[in-house]
Amino acid sequence: MRNRSLTAIYDVFCCCLVLLAGIIRLIGKQERLFSYNSVIFALFTAAITLWYSQIKRRLVQPGVRRNITALALLMLFWMAVRTLKYDFLLESHTLTRYAWYLYYVPMLYIPLLLLLSVLFIGLPAEKSISGRWYLLFIPATGILLGVVTNDLHQLAFRFRDGLTLWNDHNIVRGPFYYASMVWITGMLAASLAVVLMRCAVPGRRRMIWLPLLPLALGAGYALAVMLGKENTITKLLTVPETGCLVFAAFTESLIGVHLIPSNDNYGAFWNASNTGAGIMDEHGVILLRSGKSMSVSHAQVLGALEQEMLLEGGSVSLKSQRITGGYSYWTRDVSEINRLNQEMEELGDVLEQENSMLEAESRMRQERMHIEEQNRLYDDIARGVRPQLDRLDDILEQPPEDEADFVSAMKTACVLNAYVKRRSNLLLFARQNGLLPSGELWRALAESLEYVRLYGVHAQGFTSGEGLVGGEEALLAYDLFECVLETALPGTRDLLVYLSATEGEMILRVELSGAGPVFTGKGFTERICALRGTLESETDEDTQYVSLTLSAGRESR
Repeated sequence: MRNRSLTAIYDVFCCCLVLLAGIIRLIGKQERLFSYNSVIFALFTAAITLWYSQIKRRLVQPGVRRNITALALLMLFWMAVRTLKYDFLLESHTLTRYAWYLYYVPMLYIPLLLLLSVLFIGLPAEKSISGRWYLLFIPATGILLGVVTNDLHQLAFRFRDGLTLWNDHNIVRGPFYYASMVWITGMLAASLAVVLMRCAVPGRRRMIWLPLLPLALGAGYALAVMLGKENTITKLLTVPETGCLVFAAFTESLIGVHLIPSNDNYGAFWNASNTGAGIMDEHGVILLRSGKSMSVSHAQVLGALEQEMLLEGGSVSLKSQRITGGYSYWTRDVSEINRLNQEMEELGDVLEQENSMLEAESRMRQERMHIEEQNRLYDDIARGVRPQLDRLDDILEQPPEDEADFVSAMKTACVLNAYVKRRSNLLLFARQNGLLPSGELWRALAESLEYVRLYGVHAQGFTSGEGLVGGEEALLAYDLFECVLETALPGTRDLLVYLSATEGEMILRVELSGAGPVFTGKGFTERICALRGTLESETDEDTQYVSLTLSAGRESR
């Protein structure tokens, strides 16, 4: 999963580069000791390049990546033209005027690229938008040609003192200028409308104010420039710089609130697992498969719907199930079971030889003990997560027909599935090693928090210390956290988790705010007393505080 704190550091650093550029402008205007425009261009180039390099890795849809790439290049073009205008061309020269006209290339196309990007919301990663949307480049290009050819007709800008004494402050704006302003406003408004309509999660709709914020600031800046009113912001940043900052902030805010899908590397986790599974559409095309998944045909998947199918000479078991839009399938290696069965059959041929029979019996006894131990372990795993497995079965066997209810059910399934997987891993680790690093418990808590954020919950977690904890203590802490989560999740707004594991003591604190039911600690008293721990729970208005303290470093019994 991409480190979000690292992304925030990148964004803050980019903002610092922009602020530094504004400060350099103020100093350069006052002291006039150096050509500050080239320095500002270098700072903005660094900021745009850094922002683009980290945002490109987070986008999962190829079409969105292409649009953002073009957007970043247009920003660099805008700053390059601005630097050329002020540092390398003479004032009131014809080339300077055409450089000013070229400002409208990024001004007209960047809002269009933003609209084309948000149209990908709700589409699968492999699907693209309709080609008809790209016809919008035609009116944008028409307006641009009207501005660039202004010298021929002066329908975009009319210069009061004529072309020879032109000045970009002494102008009368014409139809093409107002058409460009209407175009920019229309594209941004359409982008926000698409975001609001295609966002299926109500919690995300409440976050629509965040993308609105940079647009509102940009509109205020544009109004101040058109009215000729100077303030601190207009002194710090020119129109191209403000445009780059506003459009980048708008794009980043859409990704930050997950209105534009970003890559959290769940596919990498799936490929790294030992699961051999995949998803196939109705026509037999495999849409998604794990790294351990083998190739299967459409006919094989259909045959495995009714009963288990054996492949690869009977060494691989294939099962499948119908899902919306196609089928899911999974494979299991049964070669070891087949080998044991074959050995048992061969033993019947050598029963006359006592030594061979005793040797075979001893070997079978050892293997049987190993299998029984594994079965007991699997039974313990299944017993510990039985309520969650039952809820998952109910959700997956009879998913809601209503789209909103279906999305909510799938989010619940993700939270439950994360708990089932992580608790199983903790139990396996505890059985093998007795003690386990507190980092294993923290990774389990952190993955559950990631899925909780799908609800729109502001979930954060912190940890300190790198001690060893007993297996039973770790399982108790994770079970209690899951119980608190499932009890309060339907109405929770904010969730804060803190884990501390130092020598001799482990502390888990959970703070929740919202209208959800209150966790009472019922069902955990005996386990906590057996491990000589303490549980404290208190409620202040709509906030509940739960604190579990256990001894650390004790080997699991």
